[in-house]
Amino acid sequence: TTYAQEPVASQEATGWQQPPADIMEVLHAPQLPWVWTSPTGEVLLLADPVLYPPLAELAGPMHKLAGMRVNPTL
Repeated sequence: TTYAQEPVASQEATGWQQPPADIMEVLHAPQLPWVWTSPTGEVLLLADPVLYPPLAELAGPMHKLAGMRVNPTL
């Protein structure tokens, strides 16, 4: 039995590709704010989530606080 050694389209090097614009719109759509209340219910905190922070921000200093990462420079 002989097998062909021809390259298959899925084996070609294509490099980095961006997803279609529709998918990018969904990924970068504005998120609803996160809401936290104090135990007494007197204080409400609204925060805008940053789902895809830049790598430079992720590589910076962080403090761990209650399971969250807090950037001390912001």
